[in-house]
Amino acid sequence: MSHLRQVDLDWFVAGDVSPFALAGYLADPRETRIPFSVPFDARFTVTREAVRFLRGRLFVRAVDCQGEPDDLVAAYLIPAIEGGWLIDWIAWHPRSGRLATLEGCVGLLGGDAIWRASRDEPLVLAADPRAWLAGWRTGACIVDETIARQQLLEVPAIQAPDVEVGQKLKAMLEEVRLPRIVVPVSAIGTVAA
Repeated sequence: MSHLRQVDLDWFVAGDVSPFALAGYLADPRETRIPFSVPFDARFTVTREAVRFLRGRLFVRAVDCQGEPDDLVAAYLIPAIEGGWLIDWIAWHPRSGRLATLEGCVGLLGGDAIWRASRDEPLVLAADPRAWLAGWRTGACIVDETIARQQLLEVPAIQAPDVEVGQKLKAMLEEVRLPRIVVPVSAIGTVAA
């Protein structure tokens, strides 16, 4: 893992992400009465690393993969913390929009936010990880639609950041993938008789 370069920091700041948010703070420590008294998670640090994106929304780190260096891309690594535990790592390549998990067990960044959502206080959904970080990690951001779908169907209300994301979210939640149904050949003859 490597620290973010100045160009990375500048890109995040241009998207209204505080450098403090990238380092684990949940609010700007300079804007409180008692400096640096805001919640902080030392396990949460956004870094940059070469990764290989795999099929199925998974990735491997460059140090763990074999193959051609051409397969590698520099991505931001974001820790997925739920219930106070680091449960997975998210790789995000903003230029391509690719998001993937290391272990394949996370559907949402900010998954804990689904339990706080209600009809009066909807789950605030961010369009991408940068918007989620700009909001000091409140709400959630979809990483893997298949896993997130089940979680989001349990939420009483969701606030999308704009109409386009709202339409994509609606289509994702309405999508039903039925399993392929097969019948043994021997059963076909008994039905026809």
